[in-house]
Amino acid sequence: MGAVVRNMQLEIKIINWYLPRARQGSNLAGVLADQGHSVTLYQMNDHQNPQAATKYKSVCIDIPRFLKGRSPFSQIPFVKGGLRRVQFLLKPLKGPCDVVIAMGYEVLSTASLIAKRLHRALLVYYPLECNDDQAVRRREQELCTKHVDIMINVEENRLALLKTAIKRDIHSFIVPNAPRKGIGVEPRGQLKAFLLQKYGIGSDARLVLFSGVYHPYANLEQLVSWSAKWDNRVFLVLILTGPIPEPFKSLININSDRVKIVPSVSPENLYEFIRDADIGLLPYEDDRSENVKFCSPQKMFDYLACGVPFVGSQRPIIQAVAESTCGGVCVNMKNEEQLYNVIHELCFNPVSLRTLSENGRKAYVEYWNYDQLVSPVIEALTRMRHRMISRL
Repeated sequence: MGAVVRNMQLEIKIINWYLPRARQGSNLAGVLADQGHSVTLYQMNDHQNPQAATKYKSVCIDIPRFLKGRSPFSQIPFVKGGLRRVQFLLKPLKGPCDVVIAMGYEVLSTASLIAKRLHRALLVYYPLECNDDQAVRRREQELCTKHVDIMINVEENRLALLKTAIKRDIHSFIVPNAPRKGIGVEPRGQLKAFLLQKYGIGSDARLVLFSGVYHPYANLEQLVSWSAKWDNRVFLVLILTGPIPEPFKSLININSDRVKIVPSVSPENLYEFIRDADIGLLPYEDDRSENVKFCSPQKMFDYLACGVPFVGSQRPIIQAVAESTCGGVCVNMKNEEQLYNVIHELCFNPVSLRTLSENGRKAYVEYWNYDQLVSPVIEALTRMRHRMISRL
């Protein structure tokens, strides 16, 4: 029985519209395809198609996006109008299917319909953010209670919040936002070359990096202001994706001698830039949002993979990873003196920096990579689908 289950090939459809977190969809599709499953990834037509070398099929769907509010996290695609909805549904409804995976709440309702119509395929819900809106949360809980067979979440507390209101037990897994295996570790000099060409910063500079989407709860305004007091050899480098508020741009301009902006780079080149940094920052200290209170930062695992020690805030998973890997340090990100002392001690203590770097890289290779973390989910999918087919 075990051999039959392991060798069973599944037909899987992944619905992935949430562009700021598009990597989870492609990572999952890649791991599933590498294990021999037939995978189709349905995603927005954002010109980020997988390369030809990938083993899974990608279907791009041209659906207009609408910006709701001012937060970059609200820039999510919607289907507008009955005709476009029908046009979209016709794509994933074609062909056989064993498993439908909904990447985020925005596609859960649509994925539920697809799974129901395709011979009762298994439905997997993979939420990428907590829903702070109570009405949305109630609808999410209702859909999970009625339709979802397996849930994947990025953080234990987030999963617990969702499961408390669901009226039945659902197979659940924690899969943090780690990169896949195979990330290189040696610095390639791309970030340093950019900083030298753009700003005249020499190779002996110490680079403290924040990479990701601007977030109003990420304490970036204070970091920019505090950097004015850092040693003149230490620079705060920001690789920001998505919209940047004008007040924040003005603050950066005021502190431009210490703070350097790097344009957003492609996912393929991001690790090349990260590897040049001395320290990576995870400054999420404000817990007004549950996404901050129980954050599982993608960039934390990027730093581990690239052998870049991180200085992080006192969030549950950041502290747990820092302690278990010995690849980072946690401080109160609202305490300027604490942050100053840690950054400068690491920047000018090569032995400590190298030790943290080696620890983090080892943790990524041995455990904190997506291939390793998602394996239990794939095994459970195969077992559950095999049992369903056996009953037919």
